[in-house]
Amino acid sequence: MFEKEIEELFRLCMRVANETPAFVEFDVLSHVHICHINIMDAGWDCKAEYDGNYRIYFDGKCPEDSKKDYEAAKAHLLRLLANGKCPLNLEEE
Repeated sequence: MFEKEIEELFRLCMRVANETPAFVEFDVLSHVHICHINIMDAGWDCKAEYDGNYRIYFDGKCPEDSKKDYEAAKAHLLRLLANGKCPLNLEEE
């Protein structure tokens, strides 16, 4: 459950990391079956809070919350790419 969506988010995170100044942290924790994404829009700042913090479980736990966080994370990453003037292929194939 949510494996395809997590792969999509990983590709978007890689694009954001390479095409914008934003800081993106992408973790997969196998012992609790969760994908965790943290984002700082303006780049890494040890004194700043994250602009986005998302959790997607891939074991069927919390499906409604996982779907909500998946959609919010995707929108956040696409917004960063659009704001970074990377309009080509914003919506992943």
